[in-house]
Parts: sequence; C-alpha cells; structure tokens
Amino acid sequence: MTAGLRLGAPGIYQSPQRVEPSFTPTRLDVTAFVGVAPRGPVNETVAVSSWSDYQQRFGAFQGRGRLPYAVQAFFAQGGAKAQIVRVAPVGGDSDGATAKHLLSNGITLAARDEGSWGDLLAVTIEFTAAQHITTTPVANGLRLPGGATVVPGSLLLTDSGEFRWVTSVVANGGVVVAVTDLPVRAGGVSVITADVSVLDGDPTFVRQESFAGLGLHPEHPQFLLRRLADDSRLVRPTGGCEEPLPVPGAGMSPVTSSLAHNGKDRWSEIGRDSFFSGAAADDPLCEQPHRGIDVAGRNAEIGLLVVPDLYWSWDAGPQVTEAPDKPPACGCFRPCAPDSVPITYTAPPQVDRLLDGRDPGDLAEILLRQQRVVDVAVLRRRFVALLDAPFGLPVGEVIRWRSNFDTSYAAAYFPWLVAVGPDTLAVQVPPSAYAAGIIAAREIKHGLPWGPANELAVGAVQASDQVSDAEHDRLHLAGVNVYRAERDGFRLTAARTLSSDPDYRQLSVRRLMTMLAVTLARQAQFLVFEPNTPGLRDLLGQMITQLLRGLKAQGAFSGDTEQQCFFVLTGDSVNPPQSQQLGQLVAEVGVAPSTPLEYLVLRITQDADGAVQVEANRA
Repeated sequence: MTAGLRLGAPGIYQSPQRVEPSFTPTRLDVTAFVGVAPRGPVNETVAVSSWSDYQQRFGAFQGRGRLPYAVQAFFAQGGAKAQIVRVAPVGGDSDGATAKHLLSNGITLAARDEGSWGDLLAVTIEFTAAQHITTTPVANGLRLPGGATVVPGSLLLTDSGEFRWVTSVVANGGVVVAVTDLPVRAGGVSVITADVSVLDGDPTFVRQESFAGLGLHPEHPQFLLRRLADDSRLVRPTGGCEEPLPVPGAGMSPVTSSLAHNGKDRWSEIGRDSFFSGAAADDPLCEQPHRGIDVAGRNAEIGLLVVPDLYWSWDAGPQVTEAPDKPPACGCFRPCAPDSVPITYTAPPQVDRLLDGRDPGDLAEILLRQQRVVDVAVLRRRFVALLDAPFGLPVGEVIRWRSNFDTSYAAAYFPWLVAVGPDTLAVQVPPSAYAAGIIAAREIKHGLPWGPANELAVGAVQASDQVSDAEHDRLHLAGVNVYRAERDGFRLTAARTLSSDPDYRQLSVRRLMTMLAVTLARQAQFLVFEPNTPGLRDLLGQMITQLLRGLKAQGAFSGDTEQQCFFVLTGDSVNPPQSQQLGQLVAEVGVAPSTPLEYLVLRITQDADGAVQVEANRA
C-alpha cells in the first residue's frame, strides 16, 4: 500500500506523488567566533544572525576583548550567520563572579552569566487575581463550575482572605473537583498568578523580559522558578525548584529585588587554557566539558573559524615605587622623623595587550596557539581556520612565520586593520574577521566557486602596515592573503590557503571539496539498511550527478562537457560481490575544480608602421 493513501470503497485512487531524495549543497558561510566578551553564555555556541543579535546576548564594546569588533566587521561585509563562543577563566570562583539579587520574599536570583553586567539587573514580581470562581465546597476541596481553569499547583485566595494550594484536579462523571491542601469555606475563590519582569539597566542596549501567568508551586506547569531557569536569558534561580514560593503578603504587594552580591569581570585570569580543552579534547567519547575552540570545532554547522582574541595577553602593570617627599627644612632644631621606606608594588592590571610578534617569547606563544587552532581544523575537516599574521612583524618575518604551516584547512591574512571604536578610538582588528565576512558574502551571493577576494574591507579606516608592491609579491607567492590600500579603502587581494599542494592552493577549491564531502556524508544517511541492489546504486549515482550538474552550472568545474568536469562511479566496478557481501556501498566521485583567475598578462606588440597592439592573456 502506498504510504499516506487512505482507501475506502473499491475503486481507482490516485497515488500521491513520490518525492525522490536529492542532495542539496551544504552551506559553509556560517562562521564561528571564539573570544572575550563582557557577558553571555560561557563555552557554548550561540547562533546570532546580526550585530544586534550579538549585542543582545554578548554586549557591545564594554569589555576588553576584540570579539565585538570582529563580529561587527563580519556582518558589515555581508555575513549572515555566526556561532559565538565566549571564553572565561579556567577554574576559579565563577559563582563568586556572578551577580546575585535578593528578592523581598527571600528568594535569591543570580545573573545568568558571570560578569559585572549582572549588577544592573532589577527583578519585579507582581501578583494578579487571574479569575474569580464561585465554587461549592466538597469534602476534599472545591467543585469547579464549567469554564473554570484550575491546574495542580494553583494558588487560591478565598473571599475570607485565606490561601489554599490545589494539590490535584479530579474529574468524575462530569464533576470536576480541585483538591486542596486545607478545607475551603463556602464562597468564592480567586486564582492567583505571578507576572515577572526582568530589566537590564545596561544604558547601551535595552533588554527586558516578561513572563506572565506563572505559578508559585513546583506542581504548577508554569512554575515561576522553573520558567526562569528554562527561558530567561538574564537571571536564573540559585537553588533547586522543589519548594513552593512564599504566598503574597498583605494586599498582594509586588516583590522587588536588591543587589546582594556584585558580579566580577575576571579579565586578568583569562589565559591560553581558556581557549582550548585538555589533552582529551580529540577523544569523541570524552565526557569532560570542553572549552573555547574545541567547543566551536564540535559544531557541525560552521564552515569558517575566527579567533579574534587568540593574541590575548594581560598587562600586569609596571613595578611602581612610592616614596613620600621629606618635610621641608624649617631652619630650627627639632627631632627628625625617620626617612620614609620606599614601597615597591605591582600596579593592578588595567588593560589587555596583544602578544607582540617581535618579541621571541610572544612569537613562540602565538605559534603554539595557532598550531592548536589548525590542529582542530585538520581534525574536524569541516571548516577552514582563518589566521592572523602576528601583530608587529615585518614582511620578511611574516613569511618566516608562514613557513610553520602546511595545510589547506587554514588561511592567513595580513596586515591588521584599524576600525573606529567607541569614543572615536582607533582599534586594531584582526584581518581574519573582515575576510570571514567577505568569504561568507561571496558564497551567499555567487556560490562557492567564486574566489572570496577582490573586495573592500568595509569599516576599515587604516592598516597597521603599508605593503609595497614588492612585499605584496612575496607575500602572495608565500600564500599570505594581503589587504592593499586603495583610494576607497583596503582591498583583499587573494584567497589562498596555507597548503603547499598546488591542487589545494586556492581557498575556493578547498571549500568546494569540503562541501562535497560533508554533503555526501550527511545526506546519504538514508541509504543505511536499504537493500544493496543495482537500483539503489543507480539512484545514488543519479543523485550525485544531479548535484554536480548544479555546481557545473555555477562554474565550479573546469571543462566544457560533463565528462571533462566530473565522473561518478557506483556500478559493479567499484562494488564487487565481496564488497556487497560486507554490506558496503561504494561510490567514486572525481571532479576537476575550476580555479579563480589571478593574473592578466598583457602582450604588447608594435608593428613596422608603429602601431601598438595589446592582447590580454589569462594566466
């Protein structure tokens, strides 16, 4: 029988059209950003689709990190979706760094995430008599009239001013009885619900949450504490959700909050370990919590990875010596006070700084962190890590730095770009953030085959280094993608990977091959437990061919005919009987990716009459 077809009396029925399965190209424009933010979930991936979404969850420029500048640059270029991972200190007292607010009914709520941002929260609970019911008391509770809405855990206020909890609601023979914890006298009752308002006092971005119709008992399906724990992005209960809340006071006056414990920004405690998990990070069966980049690497949606705060370092402050001045001489005899003892101390941390590639120790630390980022990308084989050339390095040293990497799952960018931050301050922004937005926008607009370069970095007003023509040539041949200054901005001039393999030199080729591998691996799961018949193998071949034909129409392959562009083998040549007996289905796919045009070679000729002819040859 055809699925979904309901048959009645004998006759001829039209069978519903069968939808054949097909492969759809997997999008690779989603970018993961890992960095430092003043607020937001820690070591979790949070999807945002705009700069406003990011501000809602993670704040703007109040913090110390470069994460907000990177995300802002990504969306300014035309990026459509990002996955954000906020890092925090490893260990330490994260609970002590979280603001807590005491409600006037004795309940304590904590800010959802650590940081001083939580100090500005204000919580208000108001009580409402949602409905008034005229009831008939029975032995174990109240007989409810038709249309009354009472659920277990409801709080009832009798006309005589007494509170009663509804422990259960029983229906028997059309009679509905609300069983209460204590007897109820004759008369009416009101069903009391709570409305919660949470206001974030951040002056730069208004955030407010409202929850209506909540119950005060754990048995209520909309129990207040459980609802906040599940749905609020601003606050969470500090304890469990097993005990009922106190009943309203006289006149059902609102419950308000007061700050009981200040939150804390632990900028100086963030270090290298905040960005990476432990030794078991590569173990898929490891149940330990993961951190930073390893959290992002486990997100199956991302196609690019940017770590704008990978160069994070904290300036502990200089050694300061204080010695009070001696009192001035007065020209008279009197006992002299002893000389003051100089006091030397380390000034408290004030600002973050970038690891400086010109310092050998900093450069070694940069390479260690970047290699671990690349290792994650190579392990997952689903995304490309975008690296930033070390800040402060001259071009010759940048090329030496680049020689430490040889993989198509990473790309490098130079120089750092400058954006205008709050109060018109100039901020150094990692160039990979602009590149991620350019790559994403190119894919959305044109598709993967188009080389993600030859675009201006929107929002960049200056560069940390000016690259000459000769330096540009050296960097390009080394596979470092460069932003060049032009009259209207800074243009990204290349899209190469850090691979020495000429087949994977172009970033568009790497991403195309990744898309094909990911698409086939994910969308061919329906084949599992299907009979391994020639019909199934033929169906798989047709589906793959259809996918490749769509890519050919976008210009993904070199060649004029399908035979020149790709081949798909699913027949007996790759599925011999012994392979079929093992339950295997093998498909071999070969493609000839097209590569972006990088050079125009002009041939200038002059004939005997002095006429000059210019011909453009592609190279």
